[in-house]
Amino acid sequence: MKIFISWSGEKSQSVAQTLHDWLPLVIQSLEPFMSSEDIEAGRRWSAEVAGQLDATNFGLVCVTGENQAAPWLNFEAGALAKAMGESNVVPLLVDLKPTDLRNPLGQFQALAIDRAGITKVLQAINGAAKQPLAADVLDRLPSDAMHDALKRAVGDRDLRISWDSPAE
Repeated sequence: MKIFISWSGEKSQSVAQTLHDWLPLVIQSLEPFMSSEDIEAGRRWSAEVAGQLDATNFGLVCVTGENQAAPWLNFEAGALAKAMGESNVVPLLVDLKPTDLRNPLGQFQALAIDRAGITKVLQAINGAAKQPLAADVLDRLPSDAMHDALKRAVGDRDLRISWDSPAE
């Protein structure tokens, strides 16, 4: 299953990179796409991004206070939402509360990067997969290693998470 990971700016890119590397370790059938990682040298980036957006029905948008109004981030979210009812667009809030998220991204059900939020992301991805993992596998995730990786990606002071809270 293809997953498009959208980002804009250094902090957002760090989180996107962490997710890009970690998600296929959890759900092996995933094929994450991140523009800075998956476009080969010499390729036309705009055509590659357009092709991925067209072929993908699940997107993760890494949103920060600095980038939520970024035109390209909003363009990619809109392109991912192309098929109402058939696609999922999940804004992942890096340093924002859900009440801080403005439209157009605010029209999507956003999740914080904490244990409950990452668990819900995994459940949503798994539910959309053609061959989902057993529920008990997801109950054991996300791991503390993911928490540590996300903290390194954005720095302790910027990451609003309460990893100690139980997953819902």
